[in-house]
Amino acid sequence: MDANPGSWEPQRYWRYTSYRLEELFTRGRDGWGSRSMLNASLSLAPFIEAGRLRMIMRAIPPLSPRIEKKVASFSNARESAAHMILKHAACRWMRANGAKDAEEEVPGYGGRFDVYSEKADWIAEVGNSNVDKLAYAIMKPTPQRFTLVPYQRQAWRNGKPRRLIGIDFVWDASLGPDLEAALRAQRLAGR
Repeated sequence: MDANPGSWEPQRYWRYTSYRLEELFTRGRDGWGSRSMLNASLSLAPFIEAGRLRMIMRAIPPLSPRIEKKVASFSNARESAAHMILKHAACRWMRANGAKDAEEEVPGYGGRFDVYSEKADWIAEVGNSNVDKLAYAIMKPTPQRFTLVPYQRQAWRNGKPRRLIGIDFVWDASLGPDLEAALRAQRLAGR
């Protein structure tokens, strides 16, 4: 039996979970920080803790050094080479997994998606992104697949390509209305 049964506060734990979720969406050397407008991570935290929103790690094959070099040559002031390489790898992986119509830089309801397949209804966001895009995907009435590919090293220290990690977010269809209600309550509470 716990000596202090009142010591565990779910709200404090949810804040930690929301912080970790924001950190996952904004990890990288650019230091952009949070880009969330809805502060959705705080509303998503209780659903993660309850198991209604789960994360599954996926292995994404790396690009060959030749293709990586070609993709990196198109980098510009708006988009770094690292972002372009991860985005291209995610697009190729999605196509290999049945999303044959996957395209890069597609406008959508939650903003501009790094990679999107309309037929598979699959979004992939790369690097620093907005956690609100995940919230919009959850609240969309049709089933959706959302994958985050955080910034990460594309090669081992010896220069050989390494597999990339993608994080699939999985939820049940009933989560959408519940998340909308949580966001509405959060807005009314002034958070």
